[in-house]
Amino acid sequence: MTAAFLPLLAAAKDAGFPEPGNVINIASLSGLTRTSQRGQFNYNATKAATIHLSLMQATEFARRGLGIRVNSVSPGYFPSGMSVADFDKKQGDVQHWRDEYGIPFGRVGTAIDYAQCIISLVVNQYVTGENFVIDGAWLAGQKF
Repeated sequence: MTAAFLPLLAAAKDAGFPEPGNVINIASLSGLTRTSQRGQFNYNATKAATIHLSLMQATEFARRGLGIRVNSVSPGYFPSGMSVADFDKKQGDVQHWRDEYGIPFGRVGTAIDYAQCIISLVVNQYVTGENFVIDGAWLAGQKF
């Protein structure tokens, strides 16, 4: 998809924007773990590939002088269709999130937590080739 849109991304600066377009690929904390998390090998491998693809694209686009930034975001535990079925019941149970998932803040991420990271990457005109982990547990040595 990124390759298909390269001409438009590069042309953004000519259209009055302060920089060429930039790309944010969504990966997952699962792309950084060393365990399968209940056998989801394919999912974890594709998320790791997304992280590496972002790094390679950022490097290649910089070498070509395109000015297009490419970064990836690896969210940890956020409410989604992949979340555990009892999410609503456990949402306020701080000790459950600490004990079961190793999340030191005792809660899952929110839409605001996610949006702040994305907006930061969109408006920052310097960062490229980075993978941003949005997860309090990662910093505390998540028990995966």
